[in-house]
Amino acid sequence: MRRFLLPLLGLAVLAPPAHAATVTHKDVAYSVEYSGIGKYDRLDQSDMGTEYWTEDEINLDFMFSGSIDDGVVFRDGHPFDTSGRELGTDTVSGKITYRGAGVGSFDCSVDENVFATCWMRLMDDPDGLVPLDGERHMWVRPFERFDVTFDCGGSHPSIDLAEFGDLDENGEVIAGKHTFDTPFSLPPEVFGMGYIEQIIDTRVVTEERCPSRTYDTVTCRLEWSGKVKFRKLWEKEVKSENGEVVPPSTGPGEAPKAPAPTPPPPPKPAPKPPVAEDDLELAPLVEQGSAKLDASGKNATVTVTCGGGCAGTASIIAGGAGGARAAASRPLASAKFRVPAGRKATKVRVKLGAKARKKLRRARSAKLRLAFTKPSKRTQTLALRLPRR
Repeated sequence: MRRFLLPLLGLAVLAPPAHAATVTHKDVAYSVEYSGIGKYDRLDQSDMGTEYWTEDEINLDFMFSGSIDDGVVFRDGHPFDTSGRELGTDTVSGKITYRGAGVGSFDCSVDENVFATCWMRLMDDPDGLVPLDGERHMWVRPFERFDVTFDCGGSHPSIDLAEFGDLDENGEVIAGKHTFDTPFSLPPEVFGMGYIEQIIDTRVVTEERCPSRTYDTVTCRLEWSGKVKFRKLWEKEVKSENGEVVPPSTGPGEAPKAPAPTPPPPPKPAPKPPVAEDDLELAPLVEQGSAKLDASGKNATVTVTCGGGCAGTASIIAGGAGGARAAASRPLASAKFRVPAGRKATKVRVKLGAKARKKLRRARSAKLRLAFTKPSKRTQTLALRLPRR
């Protein structure tokens, strides 16, 4: 199933001059595939030089691909149809190594549960400026999320290789701001060729933009490279009369359809009904008062029950003087979690580094926030019980 989008830049290109009665456009459809390889390395250290030191090291190699097989329609070199729901392949190999005082060193390998979600997207460059070099500037995103889980026997820690910032007012990722959003450009004369291949040189993400970094992260580096391949499906000329904006073709032999009227704004969604009894086993349940911080202040735990399986992120937020600003501040520590179906009650643990513990000791209160992504998106915030001083 395809979605037709009219980017603002595309509309500007399609609008003919006022004096022109007829303008001819060229619609060309291509299947699009983006495939690549990459590496992710991260080192976390806490309390180094003391008898309580810990060190976590992650080393991963991965492969990925995303595709839009039913075709992206380009009109005069600008893409209309911009999304494909089917992912290609995604594989990860590597391990996480834990070291620490009194525990020695042990490894946890990547298990078989690698989750890449959502669809690949291809769009005009979001800046909306006419490029001086005359080329078509675009970006491509192979997937939305890329979760990697490790098998540590009784626990399954996980990280997300695809994170993002810069959300719009509706909570959607702003174009070009996702970790794997990859810009590239093509000369306009290539549109119409039977095969186009664009090499994506090695891209590197470090520092604050490196995904899944924590307060204890010393080094973090994500890099990847790949290819974007275009294979021509069909080509067709279309004409616009008297300034009419003609929608994109849906096939080589079909006449363009009349522009659809502007739909009215969608009604506000009705409130979600309460969870039915039959669905209780699928809904994550968290017992109030189960969020606790141990006496050392190094670990916060919470008991999560989800018979149908669940996943998400647990974050610790300090409260106290500062009110809303403190509540909206960056979490002191966070951890991804995944509870397999059928496991029932599971303890989720969030580790706090030295800096995080220091801030928490100064706080008057703290909260533990659970942001579930599976089986549905929902957030639950619990008061975190701090040990008495």
